[in-house]
Amino acid sequence: MASGRGDGKRQCAAGEEFGASSGLRRSHGWTFGGGSRLHKVTLPDNTASVSIPDGWKFNTKVSGGGTIVLEGPHGGGEGIVLNTAYSGQDPTNPGFQRARQGGFRPPPNVVFHPHNGDLVKAFPDLYLRLGRSIGWHPTDLQIDRSETMPSPQSERCVHATGHVNNFGSGMMELNEMLCTVGFDPNTGQYRFTAFFSLLPNAVADQDRATAAAIMSSFKWDEALVRARSDAEMAPSSPRCARAGKPSRTRCCGITNKLWVN
Repeated sequence: MASGRGDGKRQCAAGEEFGASSGLRRSHGWTFGGGSRLHKVTLPDNTASVSIPDGWKFNTKVSGGGTIVLEGPHGGGEGIVLNTAYSGQDPTNPGFQRARQGGFRPPPNVVFHPHNGDLVKAFPDLYLRLGRSIGWHPTDLQIDRSETMPSPQSERCVHATGHVNNFGSGMMELNEMLCTVGFDPNTGQYRFTAFFSLLPNAVADQDRATAAAIMSSFKWDEALVRARSDAEMAPSSPRCARAGKPSRTRCCGITNKLWVN
């Protein structure tokens, strides 16, 4: 996301923007109702860390590779997703159009959207389509506010808030930062990256500030994630060998990792 490259370790600007937009500012040792302080936790693969209060926990089945998925203390789908990726494709890209004419068929989970499209206007539709691409079936989506956020020239970001029935268990408060990154002008391929919280309406007022502080604390090691991904997707890797695909480009793909309620 929007931040300096430096030594490869960077803090996600989307998380910081999330905290700032919620009226929070970074301080030493967040403290919330009941005296619960945030404590730093790191993924077992050392690719990302976040600070959480007691009661919040990793979903270990889907966290890793720079992505953190947290489950809240109240159940009902309460959670936070940090730095998850979806496959995007610009259908207007000439290279993609030539490939389609040559018989290329993109994977079924790819979400089509012009890379230079209006994310604010498209956000409601994108949220539904991105959710369906990973097997979710969100309904009753209500967007209260959405706005373009500062980002590097090659990226676009939107911050949106609203409510949605994501799991069929009732309405939840949604707070999301969605960005398009990694655009390839030759193929029109890119990634959607998302940072969002889902809080049951009954506890949203209670947990909103906590969720914003958690997101603001997120850090990930992009260089380490990229190095491991490159090694895993190399033509000689066991994974590509099992797939029977000698081409690194053809073997490489994006894994959509979110919690399963």
